[in-house]
Parts: sequence; C-alpha cells; structure tokens
Amino acid sequence: MSTPLRERPDAPLGTLIFRAGLLPAETIESALEEGVKTGKRLGEILTERGLLKEVDLARLLAGQKGLDFVPVREHIVDPAAASLFTHDQARLFRALPYAFEDGVPVVAIPDPTDDVVLRNIREAIGRDEVRFVVSTRGEIAEIVEDVYSKQLTAEAAAPAEPAPPAPPAEEPSFVQNPEPPAPAAPEA
Repeated sequence: MSTPLRERPDAPLGTLIFRAGLLPAETIESALEEGVKTGKRLGEILTERGLLKEVDLARLLAGQKGLDFVPVREHIVDPAAASLFTHDQARLFRALPYAFEDGVPVVAIPDPTDDVVLRNIREAIGRDEVRFVVSTRGEIAEIVEDVYSKQLTAEAAAPAEPAPPAPPAEEPSFVQNPEPPAPAAPEA
C-alpha cells in the first residue's frame, strides 16, 4: 500500500519525482550532477530543461513539506494582504501574500525548501506566524506583476490630496498720509 506524500515529509525531491513516475532515474541523476557543478537546484534544472512541468514541481515540493498546493490564479488577492510587501519585496522573494486566515497572512511561494527566503518573508511581514502555500513560480510572478502594477496605477490615478485652503488674506491697513506728496520736480 502506497503512503501519501504528506506522510513522507522531506523525502528527497529526486526520489519523489522518480516515485511519481515523472522521470527515469538516469535523467534525475544527470540533473543532480549538473546541480553539483552549477549550484542550481534539481527542480530548477529539470524545469529549465523542459523535463518537468512547473505545476508538477510545485505539487511535489508542497507534498514534500506537507503544505497545500494552491493555484493562486484561482483566488482573489486581498489588497490588505498584498500590501504586506512592496512590489520589490514580492519580486525579490518570488512570493505573494494573497489572503488572511484567522488573521494569519497566507503567502504563496514556489519553493518551500528555501529556509532563508521563508525567514526573510517572516521578517519582512514582521510576524513569526505565516501560513505558506505552494504555487508555481511562473504563476506567482504573473500575479505579482498584475497585482502590484494595478496598485501603482490606482495610486497614480487617485486624486491628489487637495491643498489646504490658504489662510485668509489680512485686511490691508490704510494709514492716512498726513501730508500730501511733494510735487514732482520739473524735468529739464
């Protein structure tokens, strides 16, 4: 009897790919060797080579870490959640805060195995409690550009705050000139 992925957390990605029948062991080994030489991660190499679909990689990584796979394209992004990041942060982290569940921010990420990024996201949000879900890198990038460009457009289109009204001008004070002005000197 097969054990679901969620019950085998942290099995190596290559093992999960092989067990899922997505690629033969030789192909996985070749990609692992390339990773040793280049420093790239297995999933990145396999998707770049066109051997593994992004959605399959995201589903496997989610299962590997016991997280939900969520196609963010199918969700409405809560502007309050998105505002937890600047556009630059969303790009840098390749992540999208898109909702709240019981007051906890829900952040879509493509790679839940990158502990440095997870820590940086928590620090950027200013909270230890963050619910991570996994989505594809391409989908997150697309939605990030869409969401944050709309925010920038909305901010640019918003009418500027009206200037405060100018203080009322002081009434001019008239001083009566006790002496009439001297006649002008004739021109020669």
